[in-house]
Amino acid sequence: PFYLQQLVLKFKEFFCNYLSGNIKYIDKVCGKAALAVVKSEITRRTTEGWKYKYEDILDIKSPNFLGGFIPDKQPPSFSFTIEI
Repeated sequence: PFYLQQLVLKFKEFFCNYLSGNIKYIDKVCGKAALAVVKSEITRRTTEGWKYKYEDILDIKSPNFLGGFIPDKQPPSFSFTIEI
């Protein structure tokens, strides 16, 4: 379905920004606990001086959309599993 394709593209965009350590982007798309976890992982990577081998993923296989939640006055939240 079209919505699943859009979610996969958005996740790919998010994940590539996460891998590259783009906190500015992460601040725009994450909130609350997710933002805290992702920023702490990026900060830990920077502090410990290590990087991922690849910052861009080429493809996402077998997306499995688990669900979504759109709270009032907060960013939406989506959960799914993938193979990369």
